[in-house]
Amino acid sequence: MKKYRNKKTNGFTLFQLVALIVVLGLIATTAVQLVVILTPSTWENEVRKELELLKCSVIGCTEGDCGFIGDAGAIPTLLEHLLSDPGIYCNWQGPYLDVGYVDDPLDYLVDPWGNPYIWDPENLSITSTAGGNTDPITISLAGSVAELLGNSVQYQFTDENGVFLTPLEIEVYVNFGCGDILLDYDETVGFYGDGFPECGLEVSVINLVSEDTLYPPECPNPPCDPAPITCQWGGIEYDGSVALSGTLNDIVSLDIKVTGECTFTITSISVEWRGSSWCGTVPYLESFKMNDSYWNYLTDNNGIRATSGQELVLSSDIELAPGSGIEITELKFANQRYGDASPMMMEGTQFIIRWFSGLAPTQRVAFVTPGTPPSLANVRLISGTTQTFDNNCNVQFDIGNYGECCIEIVEMIIEWDTTCVIPYMTEVTIADQTYWYDSQCRAASGQYLVLEESIVICDTIVTVGLEGFNDNRGSLWGSNYFYDNCANSISGSININPNNNTTNEFYLIMPDGSVLNRDSLHSNMPDYSGAAVWVHVRPKGNGNQNTLNVNGSTYLLKNNKFYDFGSANMTVNLYNDNRDQWGYAMGQWYIGITATDACFDESTAGYWFGGHGGSGHGGYNHGGGPGSGFQFQNHFSCESGGGQSNTGHGGDHDGDQPVGGGYSPYDCPDDDGDGRITICHHDSDNPDITQTICIPVNYWDRHKAHGDECGECSDGDVFDCSNEPDRVSGSGACVDMRGQNFTVTLITVEGNEVPLTIDTGTLNGPDLKMYGTTITTSGSGASDVKFFIENAGGNSPVQIDRIGINWDQENAFMSELKIGGHEYWDYSDEAEVRLSSGGIIDLDARYFLDANRYIKLELKKFKDAATGSGSNVSMRGVNFDIRFYGITPDCEYDVEFTTPGDSDSDHTGDDHTGGDGGCCDGQVSRLRLRYNGSNSATIKVIQSQDLVTIYDGLVAAGDYFSFDGVRNGNAMGSRIRVYINGNFDTEIHTSCSQPIGPGTVWGNFTVESGESRNGGPLCPDD
Repeated sequence: MKKYRNKKTNGFTLFQLVALIVVLGLIATTAVQLVVILTPSTWENEVRKELELLKCSVIGCTEGDCGFIGDAGAIPTLLEHLLSDPGIYCNWQGPYLDVGYVDDPLDYLVDPWGNPYIWDPENLSITSTAGGNTDPITISLAGSVAELLGNSVQYQFTDENGVFLTPLEIEVYVNFGCGDILLDYDETVGFYGDGFPECGLEVSVINLVSEDTLYPPECPNPPCDPAPITCQWGGIEYDGSVALSGTLNDIVSLDIKVTGECTFTITSISVEWRGSSWCGTVPYLESFKMNDSYWNYLTDNNGIRATSGQELVLSSDIELAPGSGIEITELKFANQRYGDASPMMMEGTQFIIRWFSGLAPTQRVAFVTPGTPPSLANVRLISGTTQTFDNNCNVQFDIGNYGECCIEIVEMIIEWDTTCVIPYMTEVTIADQTYWYDSQCRAASGQYLVLEESIVICDTIVTVGLEGFNDNRGSLWGSNYFYDNCANSISGSININPNNNTTNEFYLIMPDGSVLNRDSLHSNMPDYSGAAVWVHVRPKGNGNQNTLNVNGSTYLLKNNKFYDFGSANMTVNLYNDNRDQWGYAMGQWYIGITATDACFDESTAGYWFGGHGGSGHGGYNHGGGPGSGFQFQNHFSCESGGGQSNTGHGGDHDGDQPVGGGYSPYDCPDDDGDGRITICHHDSDNPDITQTICIPVNYWDRHKAHGDECGECSDGDVFDCSNEPDRVSGSGACVDMRGQNFTVTLITVEGNEVPLTIDTGTLNGPDLKMYGTTITTSGSGASDVKFFIENAGGNSPVQIDRIGINWDQENAFMSELKIGGHEYWDYSDEAEVRLSSGGIIDLDARYFLDANRYIKLELKKFKDAATGSGSNVSMRGVNFDIRFYGITPDCEYDVEFTTPGDSDSDHTGDDHTGGDGGCCDGQVSRLRLRYNGSNSATIKVIQSQDLVTIYDGLVAAGDYFSFDGVRNGNAMGSRIRVYINGNFDTEIHTSCSQPIGPGTVWGNFTVESGESRNGGPLCPDD
């Protein structure tokens, strides 16, 4: 860009001249006193001259000079910025006032009365108070910023034949602010742009096709008079020779030549580079030499390396004589703009050098450096390396970077198929080093994992391990807490949750890891008296509703605070203060607490609080320092007393040195100084899906730029262990991960995602069936049934979520279910109502059955009454049909058997056969259904035991359709499943153990007629 600096004439201002006359008069005369009076009008004239100079330095006053705004592209914040570079503008080229002959350059900013000029950058005015003796003196630069920068430019260019040129042939730039601004194009007006000052900015034209001569407009911003032609200008041209040198090909040298009849006096240049990947790093220019050094970032740019396209004011002018050939000996590049830096390879880079020379036309030299730029990182799975090991609980595969640029991985998202077991992952290793680990809250499929350390992958192959797959999300409670330096004595009663209000949090943990929470406090919930290791509560009431005594003194609880109690010596009494005649809870819930050696915290932080110690939030916990008090290791926040985060910052890397490097952003501070902060991360595809995660503090700027927020998510963490535990305690079982399809997404430090697809081979599915022939009845009156099932026919485990049981014994109701000797259901869990035939049990915890293993099941205490005590019912000679429900519809299995011995009752004609004798016997073989939907739909019927489709067709609203079974005797088995347009609608019992005659309604379908294998047509429903 052409530079015309606003300079005062080297001499005295009018004000200084008058002062000088006074001094000379006093010295020269001894007899006659010369009295010169400096009138206010003299000072006012001086002020107006200086205001005009300040105005010109800001916006320029002569053709081709745009002052401060032309270079910086912005309005100065302070007048001082005209004299010294504050380091906040991209292209400061000052000083913009000639300070060569004054002792104090800041004199320009003070009026003759000694008062600073007042600069108003919003209204674009500069004011002198005039010493308060007269009205203030003000000069306006423009009516507004919009007016000042509201100038439009418009150009049309032709070739030598007068043909108008378009963007197919040329690019047109206006040099303003931080660099060249590319103009838009319209066929009717040519090249145009808005938002420029009206001062004469330089226009550059790049020929994209050939070396044709271009005929630019006579002046940059018409109307204006063209500059006189004083010389027959030629040009500065690339001579065809360019080379690279330096430690890493970081120095560019080339030859140029000068044509025409005139000498170019070069005052500044700009160097633009583009077209190379540079492996994700930005190059910066350190120096420019033509034998001698003409620009160096240390001496000529305040220690700041130049960016691409930045105009560089040379330390001295360069005279380029016509006909000369000249070598540019050094354009040197580095990888940092400030401070120490490393050499930057510049192979295969496109360059444009522009030469600015007063009234001479700006020259442009374009060239490409030799060599090939490095190829971008290309991380791929190494084919054939995927394997499983350690009982197939661990998955391992190799990845390689096939590009020349390195890649830095900081985060991962790992997804895997849902099978008959829901697996959770414990650890991620890369090159045999742990990068994510959490045994307390294992990772779920799709969870966002922040690596303990970033991993840089260059031209190497690394092995990635996804390890410790387990059917248990984690030992949610168990030993996940500890106590330290707590000696409080606590007693009293707290109103914890009147009316089951969702704002009143409550958790109670028993010594065996069992959990009671707010959702447990339903009408059927019995009182609990016994030991507890932790209580968390946000009370509802104040005053006489909460009477707590701490260390012998009354402690007032508040209903807007959260309270945590932890002790190995604590008993509680959880009770409802009003129960009806049947024992149902009708009133408010209270908890009485008696504890010694207890920790006690009060906070405003919500649940999962703990471990802040005696300073700050410690309350009555006088531990005396960070980390004292009781702590829960799967606490969300990585900012609380050293508790282990549930997002991957525990395990081997706890206690490592902070990774933040001392950086702590003001808007998300690292309070405990461990180099990690807690944030709410939004899913990139669906921002409404959030996860509370723990990240290294130096990743914060990138996450903030993507819309993440500091602190925990207000709407809960989708991967919170407390929201989806499989068990409340225990280590769980290894999950065989063969036959899984993985998507492993690597996330780079720049936020780019690299997805990899991994297939772990094949895995034969599970198959539940009877194990052996040992079926027994036992107990009082043969009221217990025992048998064995096995997972055979494959090598895949299965998780059982629910069990449906059908039997044909009259008036028999089951009280208890045991698996492997442990109780998984008891009728007292279901409002003290026993299970009737055809009922489905939701297990207290999913049961994991590994491949080729068997287990004993016990159906216990069949009674003749659904409620109350009842009498034992013999279950000898009874037909059973049991449905095991897995976690997905394709993992459901039926087992049928008949208990040994003679039945004590006639099974036909009882309440569970669906009608009189002969109406339904031996399972349903044919059905005719009416579709009750309002629109036509595709109906599919699947025989559940065999997963065989027995009907699939389009059915109009109100129409009938028929189908037959395909089992022995055309039977349908114990049940069928019906789908509408691919969505599950209903399950129909076809075992003849439930009413299924004409008129019965199942979901959107009504039975019109049917037949059974042994009993002929189905009888109407009574």
